[in-house]
Amino acid sequence: SAKDTFKCRRLRRRGVALREPLPSKVRDPSSSAWLDLAVLPDYWLDACPGLTPDKAKRFDLPEGSPVFAQISAWMNSTIRTGHAAAYGQVPGHAGPTKGMEVVRIEVVNQPSLWRRYCCYRGLLHARRAEIKAHEGTKYLSKHPSAMPKCEWLDADVGEAYFWHGSGKSADGSVDLIEAIVSVGHEPSDENGEVMEVAHGASSRFAKTTSMFGAGVYLADIASKANLYVPCPRCHQGAYFRDPCHCSMAEVEKAEPYRMLLCRAVMGRVYIERKYSEGRYKGEFNPAIKLGVDSVMGEAVKGQLAFREYVVYHDSASYPEFIVHYRRRAHPSKPGGAPKKKAKKW
Repeated sequence: SAKDTFKCRRLRRRGVALREPLPSKVRDPSSSAWLDLAVLPDYWLDACPGLTPDKAKRFDLPEGSPVFAQISAWMNSTIRTGHAAAYGQVPGHAGPTKGMEVVRIEVVNQPSLWRRYCCYRGLLHARRAEIKAHEGTKYLSKHPSAMPKCEWLDADVGEAYFWHGSGKSADGSVDLIEAIVSVGHEPSDENGEVMEVAHGASSRFAKTTSMFGAGVYLADIASKANLYVPCPRCHQGAYFRDPCHCSMAEVEKAEPYRMLLCRAVMGRVYIERKYSEGRYKGEFNPAIKLGVDSVMGEAVKGQLAFREYVVYHDSASYPEFIVHYRRRAHPSKPGGAPKKKAKKW
């Protein structure tokens, strides 16, 4: 109705609020197969023995674990040059970030979000033949993401890892990462970013006036996501913020920078090479309008310097890892590749 807030209209368009419970198993009506939503990745269980699928818990990956080393390697292998010079800089005006020293990685086990994600992935898996034949899938096969393929993800539905940069609000009063990985954060009309994460991790929708409309924006380049990560001390120095003037010594004494590493199911991808805002901006779901599940804005001169990936469903992404890191003016030595093969989850 005309009295509805924008937030209410958006949630009604995309489904129930994430606070609603979801069972451990659901049946896919198209295939009659049961989807087990309570199964957890084996490397979660290795890192946290006794972890249960029905209780929210955050825990650290051991620094010596192969998954920790892999994430560190991914982060440092997806650093590029050519970003906006005013953001994502090494503290103390030391120039662009050329290395990211990973000091801690938290795993997020949020059952309600994880089950929704697994359910959505399972539904898309039933349409894997259609996804495989889609033009977007063929394009990405020839022009793959900067993130290396991961053996434990479901390539049949375009499941992949992506970076998402965030941090505390400009005044430091609200931790947006905490809001993204939870399901109970209170919204605030004074802070649009908080309102957009108010119903959980996969509801961090941008505004309808954003380049590709209201969706979850993800990057395959860690250095691009780094532009949106504010200084942990002054909360500035990121896109849409004032410059950071903190010294290296001051920032080193503060908490590390943080970035999310999210799973996302891309499904049928619309490849945007000739941008038109009419396809995206407005009170509608661009994915439905385009007959796809997601959009990839290609890096084209005059359009984007680096790719933009956007999903438009509440459950199409899951904030699996919180990566704590330090910015360095020189390349950081990433860890080695995993020695143990992980199961597909």
